[in-house]
Amino acid sequence: MLEDIYTAADAVVEGSLMITLLKHCDRVRSASRAQLVNVIAPIMAEEHGPAWRQTTFYPFAEAALHARGQAYEAYGDVPAIDAVVTWDEQARTGLLLAVNRDANTPHTLTIDLSGLPGLPGLGTLALSKAQLLHEDDPYRTNTAEAPEAVTPQPLDIAMNATGTCTATLPAISWISVEFHG
Repeated sequence: MLEDIYTAADAVVEGSLMITLLKHCDRVRSASRAQLVNVIAPIMAEEHGPAWRQTTFYPFAEAALHARGQAYEAYGDVPAIDAVVTWDEQARTGLLLAVNRDANTPHTLTIDLSGLPGLPGLGTLALSKAQLLHEDDPYRTNTAEAPEAVTPQPLDIAMNATGTCTATLPAISWISVEFHG
């Protein structure tokens, strides 16, 4: 039976895929998962036994649940950090997704959100939730015995009065930052 087991590094790759799909949402009209459980899937289950989330579940779920509205991106070479911001002007909710693909070095990411459409002025954005998926061992996995070995943890990030966020992403990591206006 083909049952791929995904690592923390695979979750960063999944996060990068979600960012790429969002950056090209003007051309990609539909993207679907072929399987949801066991075979190349974000969820594993044993017959008459437990079910657990694989590491790739978390970036997929965040994008599926919270990426709404218009997608914004930076252009140019992106050697280590890749990121996208989505902003739903009517609901006044946004999502920042970012990955650090560098295998050795942490990188600091600074995003200025003050130019999002529909913001009446400075200091109108607030953080809703921020999380980081990173493991010192990028080959660590979730298993039936340890279903939450690799899960997103709270991310220390601050948003200043001008709508600028700054966070340090460890090597091989993914972040999700939900915010609202």
